[in-house]
Amino acid sequence: MDTTMAMKMTAQEEATLSELLAECLTAMQQARQQIEQDHRETDASKQRTWAMLNDMQRRFHVEAIS
Repeated sequence: MDTTMAMKMTAQEEATLSELLAECLTAMQQARQQIEQDHRETDASKQRTWAMLNDMQRRFHVEAIS
């Protein structure tokens, strides 16, 4: 059962709520940017790791890693 409640807020309460919402949105955007940066760094790290493994494979003539 959905219940909808209506309440009257003062201008100060509305302003405070708006500030909190803005801070929350900013924090979410920063978190998303950090996650995207972490993904890019992880992808770059994976590429470096595979490059090192491929180099080792060429150097030591080992069979392909699967």
